[in-house]
Amino acid sequence: MLPTVDVRVLIAENDDTVAGMLQRSLEDQGHSVERFTNGRDALRAIQEFAFDVALLGLDLPDIDGLEVLRRARQDPFPPECIIFASHATINTAVAAMRAGAHDYLEPPYRPEEIDGVVRRAAEAKRMRFDNARMRRRLFGRPSLPAPESAARSMQTALLAAERAAQSLGSVLIVGEPGTGKSSIARYLHDVSPRGQGPMVKVKCGRLERSRALAALFSTSVTATESKASDGPRTVGAFEEAAGGTVVLCDVEWMDDPSQSALAAALASGFFRREGARAQLPVEARVIATTLTAMGDHHELRTDLLEQLSGDLIALPPLRARAADILPIAERYVREAAPLAAHALTDAAQAALLEYHWPGNLRELRAVMARAVAIAPRDVIDAKHLLLPAHASVELAAPQDESLDAVEWQHIQVVLERTGGHQGRAAERLGISAKTLYRKIREYGVPRDESAGSV
Repeated sequence: MLPTVDVRVLIAENDDTVAGMLQRSLEDQGHSVERFTNGRDALRAIQEFAFDVALLGLDLPDIDGLEVLRRARQDPFPPECIIFASHATINTAVAAMRAGAHDYLEPPYRPEEIDGVVRRAAEAKRMRFDNARMRRRLFGRPSLPAPESAARSMQTALLAAERAAQSLGSVLIVGEPGTGKSSIARYLHDVSPRGQGPMVKVKCGRLERSRALAALFSTSVTATESKASDGPRTVGAFEEAAGGTVVLCDVEWMDDPSQSALAAALASGFFRREGARAQLPVEARVIATTLTAMGDHHELRTDLLEQLSGDLIALPPLRARAADILPIAERYVREAAPLAAHALTDAAQAALLEYHWPGNLRELRAVMARAVAIAPRDVIDAKHLLLPAHASVELAAPQDESLDAVEWQHIQVVLERTGGHQGRAAERLGISAKTLYRKIREYGVPRDESAGSV
């Protein structure tokens, strides 16, 4: 029976006797070891593979160990490096430690000593990344409580979210723009077993086709060398989110080759950096979001859909949650004016319940914040909501005469007339469905997307 692999180790040494002894000693302790005889190949491997520890000989034939150490530490995810030399001096030891070496070894090399140093170095790397994740956790967005709803359709979705939260499988969240897909994704991450790890969001609709694979799976040093203008190696979402969650927003907008590569990675559990041959394990959970109705040109591949929908959460539109509209509107009013006591008139409540809400929760938040700003007293009437069917002549102009405001009100009117069907609305407006979708996100959503609710 083979020993369990514990630490991934790289050895760079051109002396076969020394390198062989080190490799045998470490493999006997259950570590995975790769050997290289020169600095250039070792550096390329460090930038292509996910090593925990690198043992670097000082006297390599092309690039010495100290230079390999310096270059390796420029990588976003460097291994802990240990320098060793046949002829040790105080000066080289000091230079190694100043360059960032974890430790410095000199002969004779005893197996138990080598194993101890390697294990301590691997633990130091784990602690370094755990501390970085904790800092992101402490100073990032706090965890969201489980959202509540009085609507049966939303309660069903939240039950599905609670079940999905305790698993490590992939999740597909389906819903119209503004229904709270991002907040549910955050909730799923925070309460899951991976909640202490990073959560990395990828907005698929904004990915350039030429950079989509790099954004997901990183680039290798080979790829960056062949495209010097692209700058340093790109760290993709799957590497950055190792131990945590990758959230793919609007995954249906990803181009077909990228969807195919993503499906293959999720099916096999491995991915390749762009321009590399080596495979790396997928160590992040995937949560994807998509629209309820996808256009002909923006659909999920069948193989990707199968990989993503381990758990499916369908978020209902706000118009299907009549019981929630007024409580949520009142909550948004309190958020916009926490020190005031605004009241909604019967007419305002009726207007909120009658409106179709094509922008869903995000639009409701924007409408209530605007109403608080323009209401002359602590009473919000229907006319203060500036909804298409209730915007009065005297309120249409004084508050916001910008072209953006007029355009957004016109889009709302057309969406209401088409029953919220974005395809028909885009046709009437004379724009593409993609352009309409972008405008809904821009106008019907508060600028700070992190403020979205359930």
